Amino acid sequence: PASVAAVTGSRISLLSLDASSTHLVLGSSIGSVYVFGRRTAIASPEGPLRFLERFLVETHSGASASKPIVALRLSPDSTRCVLAFADGELEVVELSLGDGEGGEQTPRPGAGPGRVSGRYEAGVPEAHRGARITSLSWSPAGDAFVCGDDGGVCSVVVLGGKLAGAHTIRFKQPIAQVSFLEDGAAALVSTAAQLYLLYRRDGYSKTCVGSTPRDGPFGAAAHPIAHMGVPEGLELDMMGAGAAAGHEWFFGARPGRRLWLCRVPHACAACHDGEVVATLRPSLPAASAPPGGMLPAKLPKKWEFGRVLPIGPCLLSVSDKVLSVVDFVGGAVLAWYPMDVGSNSNSTPGGLSHSHGQGRAHALGMGLAVEGSRAFVLGGDGGVWCLQAPHTAAALVRSTAMLAAAAGAGPEMTADEQALLADPRYHARRLAARFGIQPPHVPSPADLGRTTCATSSSDGE
Repeated sequence: PASVAAVTGSRISLLSLDASSTHLVLGSSIGSVYVFGRRTAIASPEGPLRFLERFLVETHSGASASKPIVALRLSPDSTRCVLAFADGELEVVELSLGDGEGGEQTPRPGAGPGRVSGRYEAGVPEAHRGARITSLSWSPAGDAFVCGDDGGVCSVVVLGGKLAGAHTIRFKQPIAQVSFLEDGAAALVSTAAQLYLLYRRDGYSKTCVGSTPRDGPFGAAAHPIAHMGVPEGLELDMMGAGAAAGHEWFFGARPGRRLWLCRVPHACAACHDGEVVATLRPSLPAASAPPGGMLPAKLPKKWEFGRVLPIGPCLLSVSDKVLSVVDFVGGAVLAWYPMDVGSNSNSTPGGLSHSHGQGRAHALGMGLAVEGSRAFVLGGDGGVWCLQAPHTAAALVRSTAMLAAAAGAGPEMTADEQALLADPRYHARRLAARFGIQPPHVPSPADLGRTTCATSSSDGE
């Protein structure tokens, strides 16, 4: 982990964070923001964080904010940051982070010479007053953001152009997650009961996705290669470039650890209902120990997908019980990490425990950020943990092929069929064909057998 306790001190709690390719930004319990530089490369492990600065947040009146920052999100170009305070107030402030390697404060092109981190730019003082902010997200172009709370209030705030202003949309159920489609034409809002699209051109009126309600904090998000999740044998022509170009694709979490794969036409005059193309139920491996800790004595008997976020070519699911990485192309959960289920203490030393007085699901959601193929999580030890997902299609194929081979086949299959399904090379060829790439190298069953024998021999010495 990259511990930040030495910078913040024991009296200050870090409640929220977000990441860019060069920086990690954290919101604190006293209303200030801490900025760290990342030392990283795509194909290398995440390096230690380097503290750069702490800045105060200016309010509309010109004073400095002194209340807890429970959520924050960087704009796509990292020149703005939207902050959510514990009382429900939202603010947009300027950022001047620089873009040098390792967090050096080199001026960012286009940031403007007069930008000052923390300077007030816009705010939404009343729409969410007294509510708990549950989700916050920028549009891909960085010209708008969307926010949801536990009272069912959604705000879409456009910061420029003819439609500039705040638009408030009310729902009957708490909002679990908000985000935007890849083209920014509509916001995705997932409440505790239903999934909706809010189209810009339609004044952000509600358009339902699917007709089957559910009950719980299930999320939804777009993904650049979501169309690759169409199951094998189900209208495979929909996976082609033409189909992907003609639709926006997104996922919605469902009960029973399932995912809806949905699409909607884009670049059209009409505002279409979302179409549920398929329901996916990825296979499940054994649990993995959370960062810095051990598996709890009792694993959760039942857990669901929660908020979902793109992480490289995969999907990250965040719930109050489990953090999981999903390969939606291969139909497998690559890894799942049980979270601390205690209310006030860590059951796993150094693990991912999130109380902060905000509730476990809320704190974990706001204490987590994804950038590229890496997720950053606030740990119960006062540090920041990094979770690395496969960063290329080849790396993903390799991981899923090994899992599929380890799962094997059912006893009703012939010996030849069982041997085929236990061969990682078969799964690598099958999955690589879906991505249109050369199969990556994976060990043969004989190689796996030799490795197992060597390990057993070493353990016995």
